[in-house]
Amino acid sequence: MVGPLVKSQSLYLHSNRGNGYSFQANVNGLISCKQDEIMRVSIASLNAYNSFQQINETNDTIYYTIHPPTGTPQPVTVKIPHGNYPLSELASLISIPGQIGVSYNMNTNKMRLESFTDEFSFVMMAPLASILGFTAGIVSRALVHVSDVACQPHSSNEIVVNVDGLSPHENAAPVDNFSNPVDKIDVGHVIAVIPVGEVYQRTVWYNNASEFNSFFFSEKSVNTLRVRLTDMQGRLLTWMNNTTSISLLFQTYQIE
Repeated sequence: MVGPLVKSQSLYLHSNRGNGYSFQANVNGLISCKQDEIMRVSIASLNAYNSFQQINETNDTIYYTIHPPTGTPQPVTVKIPHGNYPLSELASLISIPGQIGVSYNMNTNKMRLESFTDEFSFVMMAPLASILGFTAGIVSRALVHVSDVACQPHSSNEIVVNVDGLSPHENAAPVDNFSNPVDKIDVGHVIAVIPVGEVYQRTVWYNNASEFNSFFFSEKSVNTLRVRLTDMQGRLLTWMNNTTSISLLFQTYQIE
């Protein structure tokens, strides 16, 4: 049974690296507790940009089919390079020179896809359909296609904070895990899911109740710790050269 609070220790991690999606900290046992004590880790604050790659392996392909008046339909596959794009630039990336022109209307916040020659249909992955403003991933043949709803500049609206290297105590509150068989560090334990704004918008988040967004863990000391920021599918955040920082609170309790 967890008894009274014995002590609190804080760990502040800061990164200004362009690929700084993870924080590695060598604490060397400075954060520790006695054998008759137990520790809980919680996120105290996060200061980060929403800068997940807008186009990634889940939404990087659009499959066009050109339908000439006679003859066999012609499939054309467009692969979009991974990265973050303004919608006007994204429109140019899904165009087919000489066949299909794509433009973004910033006043209506919709895409317009128009054929220069024949009717066309297209199929795309669901996340891309959402970004482009289409309610379905399969769009029937026509000369002109306009977004059904407003485009979404970015399809990720939550940052998942993962803590690696700590094993949850058996009596801890349930936490989710992201397992990476390639990574030799312990699986990541989800410590918080934080809502964020539009792409490139800074999020400053504070946890006002430490009993939430936390878990007890079994280790008696912390030596090497890593924190990763991902989306809900475990894809890593890319801060695009923006500084990012996170504060963790370690609290030691007496075991009764």
